[in-house]
Amino acid sequence: MIEAKKVFEVFQNYRGNAIVSVEDGISGKHWLDITTNGNRDVNLEGAMGQATAAAFGLALVWLW
Repeated sequence: MIEAKKVFEVFQNYRGNAIVSVEDGISGKHWLDITTNGNRDVNLEGAMGQATAAAFGLALVWLW
């Protein structure tokens, strides 16, 4: 199994200027240690089950 922290480390290298939405669960806490652009991060604390819908809404607003 691949650890979430390892996935985030690889993703950070390709992130660019993307908005990152994480749920403040076990894996989401790793992102706080790895991110280099916290101003473009959205922490969805307590949004378990709604994180995908919330991120999709942010994407639509950003593209609008």
